[in-house]
Amino acid sequence: MVDKAKIEQAVRLLLEGIGEDITREGLIDTPDRIARMCEEIYGGLGHEADQHLLKQFYEILKSIRKVQKGDLDVAIENCGKDEMGELGTQINKMLERIKELMEDNLNREMLAKNSEIRALQNQVTGVTTMRMDEGLDTGDMIMKQEVIVDEDETGGSLFDKLSEVGAKLCVKTMEAIENGTAVYTPQDDALATHTGKIQKEMGSIDWSKDAEVIERLVRGLNPWPSAYTKFEGKTLKIWSADVEEDAAGRPSPETFGQVVRVGKDAFSVQTGKGLLTIRELQLEGKKRMSADAFLRGNALSEGMKLGE
Repeated sequence: MVDKAKIEQAVRLLLEGIGEDITREGLIDTPDRIARMCEEIYGGLGHEADQHLLKQFYEILKSIRKVQKGDLDVAIENCGKDEMGELGTQINKMLERIKELMEDNLNREMLAKNSEIRALQNQVTGVTTMRMDEGLDTGDMIMKQEVIVDEDETGGSLFDKLSEVGAKLCVKTMEAIENGTAVYTPQDDALATHTGKIQKEMGSIDWSKDAEVIERLVRGLNPWPSAYTKFEGKTLKIWSADVEEDAAGRPSPETFGQVVRVGKDAFSVQTGKGLLTIRELQLEGKKRMSADAFLRGNALSEGMKLGE
């Protein structure tokens, strides 16, 4: 006869392992380990073991094997009050915990993927060739080429990039039209957006905006019409700037546009959220210059305000 005490000891060890695993994030790899342990115990029972014990263990092993194949809609039924029944109960708890973790992981992955998609949409533009019709930019699309927008992209650098891609795409389009391989795809009006004309006034910096928004304005309107503010009654164009966190937290409105830090090669301005650190600028009547050159020729100090 098989020593029942040894079997019970093995089951207790198995229970302890499951109990520890239920509290950890790596729980999803537990069924493989439990299956191996169950197989070892089941194989060691032998045919002389109690048939009820063998049946209980076989049901547990069968459920674990289903879990290994990805089926989480299983449950060990008729769990008694002995240690074998406790094992079944604990495995059921483990399966519920695995499902919770998998659902949490799926939700996190979906949120991360949606975030990546939104970020990617903000970083991609492109060029499209189209067949003219009676409307304005309403003709069938022929070819298109996506262009990645770099993190430090400016309006000028993107214009150059799109010009180069557009020229090559025009050649490819004309070749396709000539040899009869061009494919004409109608535009989806539901996805159409209106792009307004850039006005010089768009460059006026509103210091109540977030620093990130202002920094994008600086890059987007470089080289024309440029982002600008006022300094001692003169127009001050901002050509390059960085975003920094504001350790002081959310500032009060009266500090928007205030110079809060002056260094050797840059100075920082308070915005609605965060600081905008100016790296390159141009004062009215002067040439474009680095912030350190500007600071050498202008008495800028903390507490002074831009935009007035």
